[in-house]
Amino acid sequence: MINFNCQNLTQLKEKISSSNYTFDKPKEYKIPRGIITASGTVDRLRDSYVSIKMLRDAGCRLPIELFYADEKEITKSQFGIFNELNVNCINIQSHCPFEAYDGRNFSIKAIAVYLSKFKELIWMDSDVIPLVNFEKLFNNRQYINYGYFFNNDLWSFKKLETVFTDKIQKLIQILKDDEKYTILPGSPELDSGLFLLNRQKLPFKFFDILLLLNTNNHLIYNKFCYGDKDTFQIAIRMIFDNFYYNLLQPSVIGIKANEFLCGNGTILRHDYNNIAVHMTLRSISELKKMDIF
Repeated sequence: MINFNCQNLTQLKEKISSSNYTFDKPKEYKIPRGIITASGTVDRLRDSYVSIKMLRDAGCRLPIELFYADEKEITKSQFGIFNELNVNCINIQSHCPFEAYDGRNFSIKAIAVYLSKFKELIWMDSDVIPLVNFEKLFNNRQYINYGYFFNNDLWSFKKLETVFTDKIQKLIQILKDDEKYTILPGSPELDSGLFLLNRQKLPFKFFDILLLLNTNNHLIYNKFCYGDKDTFQIAIRMIFDNFYYNLLQPSVIGIKANEFLCGNGTILRHDYNNIAVHMTLRSISELKKMDIF
């Protein structure tokens, strides 16, 4: 029985620092490349269907895994429309050690990365709108060199008090037991709506830490970072000396009116090409808070 629950940061630090793995290491990756996503509820299923259909229309033929939290989120009668698009729907509670786990939160992303059968994978949020065939993204030089590629979010560390400016650095200092550890001011937070991972190129310790951070989200989310997004760079920074950001900042889709921006989403870019829109901005934000654009 895998015990991944932690009551406090001290217990989490002990598990992360251990030379042993908390989670079982996968035996093999059966499929070379694919796309994974997660969905649940009627609205999100609609989003997922539209995104996947647009991806297929762009020419992408990679197999797709769609993960969901429990049998109440997706009924078997709904599998058909996804099967027609070569999508395999996977209930995380059908896999150890998540049989009784409530995955109706951001942690399902880390669990999907762990359970996937793909050696190389692209994660796509349900509210990501593809603009190109995602198969081309595997040619990204940064991904080939380091085994991962993440897009930047709009926000930067140590710039705005309205976001998690210094808290991620503080968490890493606690977990590394290094009070002098710093993140360069101005470094962007991550957008985890679309990213690439080569699971054979990254050590399994990365995935173990990622799972520990997200399955213990009561210690992390809204305390040190917003949801799962920066748990990926935390896991990488716990292992490697450097974290490599996308050199391109995202753009914003919206309407500027007086001193406000009615924002709808961000444009994500790889190799100087627009590749997707992430529909994350659904409210009116003050322009003065967005001085990093």
